[in-house]
Amino acid sequence: MFTNSGRGVITSVTDQVMQSADASSVTTFLLVPCRAWNVMSESLRRRCVSLMDANRTDWFVSLYSNQLRVEQDEPDEESSFILHVDAFFPGYYALESVRKVPYYVYVNSNGYLYIGADQPTAVTYKRSASFKLFAFDTFRTYCFLLRTRQHI
Repeated sequence: MFTNSGRGVITSVTDQVMQSADASSVTTFLLVPCRAWNVMSESLRRRCVSLMDANRTDWFVSLYSNQLRVEQDEPDEESSFILHVDAFFPGYYALESVRKVPYYVYVNSNGYLYIGADQPTAVTYKRSASFKLFAFDTFRTYCFLLRTRQHI
C-alpha cells in the first residue's frame, strides 16, 4: 500500500502504522475478506476488506482510538474498512472505517496513519487519504530472488 506521495506504509516497532522513509522498509498487508461481514449490508460486503500483516497471520490493521495499529484479536469492526475506488483521485483508493462512518484512513502530518472525518473541500485531506494498492505475488518475488543470486 502506497500513499499519494508515493511513500509506502510500514509498521513501527510499536506496531503503529506509518508512512515509510523508503521502499525497502514497506510492510506487505494482504487484503482479506472483511472481518465484520456479518454486520455489513449486502451491498457493501463486496467492498469491505480487512488488512492482515503478510508476515503475521491473524494480525490486522485496526483502530486504536483514531490511530491505526497492527493488533491481534481485535474486534471485527475495528479492523474492517470499505474500499472505495477512485474516491478522491482517479487510480487511487480510499479506506473508510466500518466502525466510524464517514471516517477515512489518512496520513497525518507526523507520518502516522489515522482515521478522520471526510473533508469534501480539503485537497490536502484528499491527498493524504488516497492510496495505491499493488498485487503481491510470492512466486514472482521468489523467482526474482533466485535470479539475483545466480548473477552474483
